[in-house]
Order: sequence, then structure tokens, then C-alpha cells
Amino acid sequence: MRLAILFHRFGPYHVARLRAASQGPQELVAVELSGASEEYAWEKQATPDLNRQVVCSEGDSNQLPPAELVGRVENLLTEINPDVLAIAGWGDRGMLAAFRWGLNNRKPMLVMSDSQEKDEPRKWHKEWVKRQLLKGFPAGLVAGSPHREYLAQLGIPKDRIFLGYDVVDNAYFQQSVSAAQQNPELRPRLQLPAEYFLACGRFIPKKNFEFLIRAYAAFRKSTDSPCDLVLLGDGPLRDRLMACAQQLSVENHVHFPGFQQYPQLPAYYAFAKAFILPSSHYEQWGLVVNEAMAAGLPVLVSNICGCAPDLVREGENGFQFSPQEVNPLAHQLQRLATDEELRQKMGERSREIIAQWSPAQFSQSLWQAAECAASRPAPGISRIQKFLLKKLIGH
Repeated sequence: MRLAILFHRFGPYHVARLRAASQGPQELVAVELSGASEEYAWEKQATPDLNRQVVCSEGDSNQLPPAELVGRVENLLTEINPDVLAIAGWGDRGMLAAFRWGLNNRKPMLVMSDSQEKDEPRKWHKEWVKRQLLKGFPAGLVAGSPHREYLAQLGIPKDRIFLGYDVVDNAYFQQSVSAAQQNPELRPRLQLPAEYFLACGRFIPKKNFEFLIRAYAAFRKSTDSPCDLVLLGDGPLRDRLMACAQQLSVENHVHFPGFQQYPQLPAYYAFAKAFILPSSHYEQWGLVVNEAMAAGLPVLVSNICGCAPDLVREGENGFQFSPQEVNPLAHQLQRLATDEELRQKMGERSREIIAQWSPAQFSQSLWQAAECAASRPAPGISRIQKFLLKKLIGH
């Protein structure tokens, strides 16, 4: 079987998954729609070990005129001639162009998704459109249990939906964190405080870092713990977050090291006491939680995050919290800051849990979904799908 798998742009997470999936006897062709993206500032990933094809190597495929984008996608897929297509979601014009090519050529397809029902208020007409489109996918590969429920609501039977889409390279983080902890020069070089909680992500509203700073300030008032807060990342809200820390008189304890590329991340995980993901809305999964758990950290995760039901075992490897209630999170911070034995036990449990969510699991589920899709007749394109796809793609 030749499987063509499409992502908008390859970051470190995608490459780890693709490498695992390419180890077997079957052929994997990795298709990248964009050579660059404004949303994620990842460095270009070197992949000499992958059969990698790029639709728009010069930039973001979303900037191409619709007709040119469609032409590039269709020409490339015709050249690859896959037996099965794996398509990442339904919100990208390039993905929809590939989906239409698959329908027109009667190719079995699977959809990869980390959308959950509670990501945002759902509107009936948009859900109807999704249901019409998803009739073209006999199988799915999703992040976790809430994502399987949502895809089933949209029409794909649960027994044809496989888990394990959102994973990271656990071994890389475990090994790199261990190496960092053995380097006595690393902490002072990075100017990291002696003790700290860690959070990382883009400085945008949904990440809810202003709420986290307020919860941290409440924690500082309730304890003598010297634990600081490190906010790793960058974005349009940086100045506002720094002003918030100053207003709450914790500016000397909240640190902003900036955006860090993938190779630098383990050093920040290595010396942290716990990891926090405070997102307030539309956090489909939260791969940073995978990273933190692989690094052996307790995790405090907002209960709207897609990963929480599967990765956070309450009281075992961390806690969930409401992203609107400051005091419960402040209390959880206090518990972890003052109980080293609890942190140790939770960190060990994190590693045990995340071991089940690995690139190897992604590979297994991807090929199972591909076999499932290939075992069913390809439906071809319906009139409704043809109309909807023309409107959505713009060509």
C-alpha cells in the first residue's frame, strides 16, 4: 500500500510521527502543503530519511490563488498516485483540494482530526456541511476520546475511528531532559530561577496567560514558597502580560525568556517543578502537555483542553482546573510547590501515562485507519460535495 499523508507544514511533531510511520514495509509519502507558515515559526526540518513532497516550497500555500493551489495539489497527487490518502482536517483549502482529488479518483481516504465538540459554539449549518463532506471518509484518526466522540457525531462510525493522532517524540524529551539535568552550567546560562513553574505557548488570548499570572500572584500571597513562574513563548500580548505581572507586583518572579526552538525546549522542562496549560477556549489538544509529561513533570491543565480527559489523571499525575477560577489553581500551585514527594510521584506517573501516547502508537493507528479505509468501497464525489467543495476552495 502507498499512503500519502498531508500536513499543512511539518514541525518537529509531524516529523517524529512520520518517521515512526515510515518504518514498516508499506510505502509512506509525506506531503507538505507549505514550506513556511506565519502561524508557527518552526525551523525547517531536515528529513532525508522521508519521501517528502512539497506543494508550495516558497511560502504558505494559503497565499496562492485558488486555481494555482488546486493545480499544484492535483498534479502532485496524480504523480504520487497513492492507494490511500490521509488528510489533516477540513479547514484548509489545500486539504480540501486533496480531498476533492481523492473523491474524483475514487481513492480511499481517512481524515485526521483533533477537533472536539466544545472547541467553540457549533452552528447547525456548518455542522451540516461537515457531515456532507465527511461522507467521503470511511475512517478517521483522532487525538483522543473527546475527538472520537465528535467525529462520530459527524457521521463516521466509532469502530472506524482510531486514537493516537496528537503525539510527540517522548524518547527525545526524556533523553534530552536527563542530559540537561546533568549539565551544571545550563541553568545559570539560561538565567533560570532556582525553582519555577513552567508554561509555554503563543502569547495570544486563548492561551489565557494573564489568568495564569493572576493565579500565580494569588499563590505568592498565600505562601512563602520561592517558586517563580517562567512563561516561554512570544506573541502580540507580550507587553500586556509583562504589564500584568508588574501591576500585581510579581514582575521580579515572572520570567519571559521568549520563543525557543525545539532543541532548546528540554532544558526548560528539565528544571521545572510542574507544567501549567491554562487555555481558556479552543485548545483542541495541547501537545506541550505531552512534552511535559515525557519530561517527567506533574501537569496542571485547564479542563477545556482536549488532552485533559486522556492525559490528566486527577491526583495521580496532576490536576485539572477551571480556566476562569483563580483560587483553585493557586491552591494547586501551593500543593505542588510545597510537597516534593507528591511532585516526584506525579512526575513518574506522567511518564507512565504518556508512554501509551507515542509515535509508535500514531504509526499503528495510522496504518489501521488506512487499512480500514481501503477495505471499503470508495464512494466517489456527490453533487452536494462537488458544490460545497467548489465554494469552500474558491475554484
